[in-house]
Amino acid sequence: MVTKRVTNPFVLAALAAALLLLGLASLPKAAIPDPRLTDALARHRVEVVLAGSAALATAILTLVLP
Repeated sequence: MVTKRVTNPFVLAALAAALLLLGLASLPKAAIPDPRLTDALARHRVEVVLAGSAALATAILTLVLP
């Protein structure tokens, strides 16, 4: 059952990582005060989105598969 697996620490960590990475990737340039961090995020935004999507997919698969 899916509801029993929601309390799995791995699922919670994967969901937290997905939320953090996808939220970071969605930040506009004006929201980040440090120009070096803004530049790094602008150059690697696709990688951050892919990592967040992979974490979300991992959490979903862990919940769904037995």
